[in-house]
Amino acid sequence: MSTYKVTQLHSFQFNPRVRLDLPFAIDDFTLAMHLGIRCKTLWWLIWGLNEGTLVRRIEIPKPSGGIRVVYNVHPRVKAVQKAIVQKFLDPLPLEDHVGAYRKGLNYVNTSQKHVGKGTVFQYDVKQFFDQHRRALVRRFFVELGYARQVASLLGNLLTVRQKVKVGPFITGQGLPSSPAICNHLANEYFDKPLLAALPKEFEYTRYSDNIFISHASRLGKEECLEVHNLVYQTASRAGYQLHDEEDSITFSDHLEWSVEALPLNQILPNFTTLLSQEVLDRGKDLVTAREEAHTPLLSVFKSRGKYRAKNDEISVLGYLKSILTDDTPAINCRVGKGRAQIILGLVTNEKVAVPRVAYKALQSIIHNCYTKGFESQVERCGKGSVGQLMAFLRGKITWVKTVNEIQGQKLENMMVHALAAEESRATSAALATPATPTEVVEEDLFSIPVDLERAILADT
Repeated sequence: MSTYKVTQLHSFQFNPRVRLDLPFAIDDFTLAMHLGIRCKTLWWLIWGLNEGTLVRRIEIPKPSGGIRVVYNVHPRVKAVQKAIVQKFLDPLPLEDHVGAYRKGLNYVNTSQKHVGKGTVFQYDVKQFFDQHRRALVRRFFVELGYARQVASLLGNLLTVRQKVKVGPFITGQGLPSSPAICNHLANEYFDKPLLAALPKEFEYTRYSDNIFISHASRLGKEECLEVHNLVYQTASRAGYQLHDEEDSITFSDHLEWSVEALPLNQILPNFTTLLSQEVLDRGKDLVTAREEAHTPLLSVFKSRGKYRAKNDEISVLGYLKSILTDDTPAINCRVGKGRAQIILGLVTNEKVAVPRVAYKALQSIIHNCYTKGFESQVERCGKGSVGQLMAFLRGKITWVKTVNEIQGQKLENMMVHALAAEESRATSAALATPATPTEVVEEDLFSIPVDLERAILADT
């Protein structure tokens, strides 16, 4: 029987725009070669990720409520994803405004860029990792110059199903490749368009899902609203959703409005539906008391999206922006003392520093551990055991030491003394506890075994 030699010719897309320092991959064989695996292993990994057999979905309760979903994949998948990051993503440059998941950079570097600013905008992206879908990953690699077949394979390897065999494919949290690919996606489709639209005098940084925009001077209402709308429009085009309740605009100083020009019921005519009657009554009593003391001054500032009284007597949930403006003729406005601007948990008014409240609280906990023992602070810190409390305190001390070496060293010395005192208390307790006496059984030397006694009696 005659045989025939069949020749198959495949056509590939080749784009000369691929960077020279990136791997040259045109199909599944060349991609597998660059990743250090066989082609059938590549397809086995893709099949396992699509079917969910190589992925484990873990739900972790959040301390603030809700559930955090983390994805754990097969060790072979982890190795391939790390190889993709090393060969395909690490050679790509990232601008200085990206501060997270980069070697040699941390949250302190991001905070330093906003030190001494007059106005700081803060935004938080909702479910940052889950909002990057497989189609966006594929589009990113196509724009790098790779053929659609290769881009599709890379997208399959870098994403998992949001739920077991249900839902879209996402770059889930917990995957080794998620920080790097999400950094590049956010930089390409959110950071760059926003930077192009923002004026040059603004400072912009993004630390993972936290967005910070600052300006050297204090901005007015219209300018703040313009920046706010620009951020939301850019996020919408990029497919992001922002946490509305976590948006904030902080100033290096707050405004104080004197309420002596108008009665309270004229200044707050539209707030009866927004404020409870109890709050309104407390406000009236406060103003009346200040007027009787000839100090009719009510200091108000904005904190995390809410206007609050300086003396914490009033918590106003909805002051109308049209009333609280610098050019309101009925209210005398002046600039008061500055308030703390917090970025990534650090104060940035004059220099990057640990908030005084956090430092004093940590100092108090370690001091109580020294005087009363670690067991007394377990419940206060919300930990389950003394070991967890010690690990928590060591982590906090390292955090303080990263920001301020002197403060961190002081806390570290206090921790050493607290551990020494704990060991001394344990030793003293062991010595003070009387030893349990062991029962001594006296052996009767004159007792005769029963069997021997019977034998003797039988002989007699």
